[in-house]
Amino acid sequence: MIHAVVAVFSIVLTLVLIVRLTPRGGAWAVQRAVVWLPGPRRWHLWIAGHQRAAQSARMRLVRRPGITPEVLQAVFVNDTTAEAVRIAVVRRCEQLGGVGSVMPSVVGAWGPTDYAWPLTYAGDAVVVQHALRRCLRLKNRATLRSGYARLAQLAGLEAVWAMELEHVGSVELMDPVVRSSMQADDTDVLLEWLD
Repeated sequence: MIHAVVAVFSIVLTLVLIVRLTPRGGAWAVQRAVVWLPGPRRWHLWIAGHQRAAQSARMRLVRRPGITPEVLQAVFVNDTTAEAVRIAVVRRCEQLGGVGSVMPSVVGAWGPTDYAWPLTYAGDAVVVQHALRRCLRLKNRATLRSGYARLAQLAGLEAVWAMELEHVGSVELMDPVVRSSMQADDTDVLLEWLD
């Protein structure tokens, strides 16, 4: 047992020395080692929360078999996490029981509105609808249209029409894409925004 502790300590010490000697290459080596080490969860949280961690290290962390909800949430809420990694987090949450159960604080009232867009990849219509409600104040119509397309896939066009109508107040003020899908009673106009 003592030999194993000494071996782990020497590996960690070596990694620290590499970081000190070669700042750019050493940080990459440490991140790569920390992601795959079976050690304490705090190492994974360090990568998830580190502002300059490589996106590839975060992606490997998300795909890790024994990932915890705490680490997934830390990756998701990190300001420097790329959109592709956030989408991977949402998809991983779906495998682990859904975004609502893995990251309830993200789905709830927590967080800035820019986190709502990746939630449109969730498989639960209620989660997508809640995320879109937080995005309604945004001026980015492409983001809303993508979310509306996902909601239409999960809950049908009526849910999209009702949400947009509730937000703007009248049919004349509705988003042109949503209004045209309502007039044509067709999802094709909306679903092209998912591509």
